[in-house]
Amino acid sequence: MTSYFVDSNFWLRFLLQDNLPQSREVRRYMKLAKNQRVRLVLRSEVVMECVYVLERVYRVPREKVGSLLGGLVKTFFLDVPDRRVLLSVFDVYLQSTVDFLDVFLYELAREEGGKVLSFDKDFLHLRKRFG
Repeated sequence: MTSYFVDSNFWLRFLLQDNLPQSREVRRYMKLAKNQRVRLVLRSEVVMECVYVLERVYRVPREKVGSLLGGLVKTFFLDVPDRRVLLSVFDVYLQSTVDFLDVFLYELAREEGGKVLSFDKDFLHLRKRFG
């Protein structure tokens, strides 16, 4: 089975439906993945880039970003190496105003029993509010 490490622009076409031929191509690969003909890998770095592009370029509201990408991460037939961490990140991201990358680093550190070193006060906010 061929494994594809999928880039952000592939997912963005699917999520935004702004280029119909490309959106159809994504759906075709999704169907192949669902039928176990190919393996589609969704890396956390790509999710972070999608969050950035959706928020900053397309001005998609945070709630919609969380819904779209959280749903993608939950898709059972996609290979998402950090699925558990990403789902925790989306929970916190939707309840705060902290940047996605900061929430990811915070949740990853918690997952591994570590702490974040930073001068960014958002990490104090996260620790106070979410443990």
